[in-house]
Amino acid sequence: KKLNVMVYLEDDPYLNDTAHTPLKSCQVSLLSCDTISQAKGKIIDAMYRTVPDSLKPTPNDVDVDWKKAGSSSSLRLVDMLHPTQDGWKQLDTLGSLNIDDQAVFQCIPRQSPPPFMSQSGGAPSCNSLLREIDSGRVWHLEREVDTDGDGKGMTG
Repeated sequence: KKLNVMVYLEDDPYLNDTAHTPLKSCQVSLLSCDTISQAKGKIIDAMYRTVPDSLKPTPNDVDVDWKKAGSSSSLRLVDMLHPTQDGWKQLDTLGSLNIDDQAVFQCIPRQSPPPFMSQSGGAPSCNSLLREIDSGRVWHLEREVDTDGDGKGMTG
């Protein structure tokens, strides 16, 4: 299901002194089957479309808050894994979080500088979510079926 959401960008302190400025707000098209990281990527592409790719943040460099209608509270959107059967884990999607069409998000650049602007120049270390994804026991839309009993599975 297609979701058209409104996104507002909090000031990005790392682009204040440059000639490139991201949009302050725009409508972004997402899908209910998008994971949080996929949604963040689409939001960044839309909000920073006037900024060179070398200066754009990554999904790990921003937080996205969902402003629930009729409520003063917000929900920070993060990729979550939920245990299912046989040790497999499923990634959250916008649909599984019941995010509706016309939802309102706020994109908040993190307070630490992105890796491309850091003094060390090194990429951030892998977090536990990436380690679990690399283990091969994570699914998004369709879980692999383990037909040969080796635990690796095959799509079915």
